[in-house]
Parts: sequence; C-alpha cells; structure tokens
Amino acid sequence: MSRQIIRIPDGQGDYKWALWSTGVDDFVGYFVDDAELIRYHCARAYEAERESVIKIIQALEADEKPYHQFTLTWDEASQRAYECHPEQYEVMHKEDIAYLHVEDVLNTEDLYDLDD
Repeated sequence: MSRQIIRIPDGQGDYKWALWSTGVDDFVGYFVDDAELIRYHCARAYEAERESVIKIIQALEADEKPYHQFTLTWDEASQRAYECHPEQYEVMHKEDIAYLHVEDVLNTEDLYDLDD
C-alpha cells in the first residue's frame, strides 16, 4: 500500500497536509502539520525496520543465513576487521572487540529529535 503526501490548498495555518492511501483510495489523515507528518513517517519507518531486525535475529538464532552468502560469523567478521584495519585493533585483543558498542558508532540521541 502506498501513501502520498498532498498539500491542502487552503490549509488552516500550519495544518496544510493530507495523506492519501492508494490501498483504500481515500484520505487516511488530513489537516496535519509538518511535525506530525514527519513523526508519522518516522514511526512507519521505525516499525518497518524493527520488523526487519526481528526477522534477522530470529534467523540467526535458528542458525539460518539472513544475508544469504554474505552472512558472516563472529570469527569471520572479527578476522576481516582485524585484517582490514590492523592499526585500529593492534592494541586490542580480538576478544575485546565484543566491548565496542553501537553508541560508539551511532549517536542515537539524533534519532529521536524529530522536530528539526
């Protein structure tokens, strides 16, 4: 199902957007402002990504390969990281790589600032 953002020509102040659904051929939201529109789409993207990650976790826990031929084991990924970036890992032991966290790579606070 596809959705379209439509501008309401005579919107009420900041409330100038409508959402059209091709699945039901009808409006699914109207008279929303920019922030509501952004939050709505971010929430939909979040749910889609959440479902995707859940499926990947379930596949890995079942010893399946969610990335098909590109699925790496911990040992394969650790070895590749060490081979490609020895200067980054030369003071670390391979076992210590487990202590790198997502927060070291991604500033998660930025994900929740939807009003920018």
